[in-house]
Amino acid sequence: MKYFYINKKDKIGPVSLDELKDSTLERNTLVWREGLDSWRKAEEFEELDEIFNSIPPEVPTTTAEKVKDIASNELEANFKLLLIALGLTFVAYIIIGEINKPPYLSQQELTEMKEYLNQQRGSSFIAVGRWVGQSKYDDNIPLGALPNINEIRKNRFEEDVNSQTFIAFFIILGVLVIGRYISKASD
Repeated sequence: MKYFYINKKDKIGPVSLDELKDSTLERNTLVWREGLDSWRKAEEFEELDEIFNSIPPEVPTTTAEKVKDIASNELEANFKLLLIALGLTFVAYIIIGEINKPPYLSQQELTEMKEYLNQQRGSSFIAVGRWVGQSKYDDNIPLGALPNINEIRKNRFEEDVNSQTFIAFFIILGVLVIGRYISKASD
């Protein structure tokens, strides 16, 4: 006689009785054979009694224990997602930082700019394009603050990278959580 059984969501079979006994059956595994109208739990088949006589039955649990187990599993799974999101966010932080890293002026360039600004003091036109405009962080830097251009670029760069990384974290976490629940729903 040939048997079929359900392993997770897959229908396995046809298998012989010996093959069925050698499989990883549990008491509540659904089994079917010719002559049956519907699937039944493996523990309901007399020919499988020898397997289950040596295995104690499942420990009964209360509804509160089941809820606690489900909540604990959910918490653990979400904590793992949080750790993955933090790891991916760290990688994103490094990538965002490298992509947005501004050019910094050398000490010589800063000295030249300071000398030039001192010479042009009071002039109606000052050309600073040689030192300014090389970075997206150069917008709206007051003329008097130009000697501190490296610090201004650094501060603006850090604010930009931190805000982009903050956004990336929530996008990554959201995608992971949604993906988990979509995957869980399809199981």
